[in-house]
Amino acid sequence: MRGGFPDSFLAESDTESFAFRRNFIRTYLERDVPQFGRRIPAKTLERLWTMLAHSQGTLLNASKLASGLSVSTPTVTGYIDLLVDLLLVRRLRPFHANTGKRLVKSPKVYVRDSGLVHALLGIDDYNALAGHAVVGASLNISK
Repeated sequence: MRGGFPDSFLAESDTESFAFRRNFIRTYLERDVPQFGRRIPAKTLERLWTMLAHSQGTLLNASKLASGLSVSTPTVTGYIDLLVDLLLVRRLRPFHANTGKRLVKSPKVYVRDSGLVHALLGIDDYNALAGHAVVGASLNISK
């Protein structure tokens, strides 16, 4: 539920853990990402990251994400590349097997830390997680 960050995992309460994770997300987007040279609006990147959390473990559809963000598909791909480079998101390449000529070429996308998935989705306790659609995928994080 709390993820793998020590300060979040070892927090005295779920409220403190959730606050740490929300602050981490805000700080990362507003302070750390701009230090890498690319000027990306923090709100846009947070919306993308939240959209990726909602689609945890599913096939990447960059054009659908792009239309939701009102940006181009190559822009979304570049933003996802940045999140992958920062080790915040994992892109799992498909296994290409030509079985009946049904190839899946789209990668699956995972937010690497389950605690961040829950914070991005506003899930702050087990009861909220149990009733959410992402419950199975959020706990099945690809290594």
